[in-house]
Amino acid sequence: MSATRMAMLTLVTVASLRSLPAMAEYGLASVALFIIPAVLFLVPTALVAAELATGWKGGIYT
Repeated sequence: MSATRMAMLTLVTVASLRSLPAMAEYGLASVALFIIPAVLFLVPTALVAAELATGWKGGIYT
């Protein structure tokens, strides 16, 4: 899996199309509604992946 595919997968996890109409009411402030969950989801995911990559050959993908 490439880095681009992984980035798109995590983006879809955080920002679904279902929530976009509700976020449109907030305008530019909705950017924070994307950034906060992305950071809270992606930072722990990256830390877990890094930890698993140091323990086993191939990391989390094998």
